[in-house]
Amino acid sequence: MNINDLSVRTKILAGAMLLVLITVIFGILAYIYLSKVSSALFNITDNTSKSVEYANGVKRMALQTILEEKTICCLKRTKSISVLKPM
Repeated sequence: MNINDLSVRTKILAGAMLLVLITVIFGILAYIYLSKVSSALFNITDNTSKSVEYANGVKRMALQTILEEKTICCLKRTKSISVLKPM
């Protein structure tokens, strides 16, 4: 059975079925890999996001401490200047 012996209708149907088969295979592979990506993304958001949130909290507290320290230094300087000024 040679490919030249087949009718045009059979050749077109065989080509269409081959395209459908390739599309189904790619669809299955895409579904499998997207589910793997989805599970990895859920792992990142569930575990890693908490540590980033805690790190941002520590950074925020450090910045607040620095700001309060500067405020205290400014208040001390203002009080010492007011003591030195003649009334």
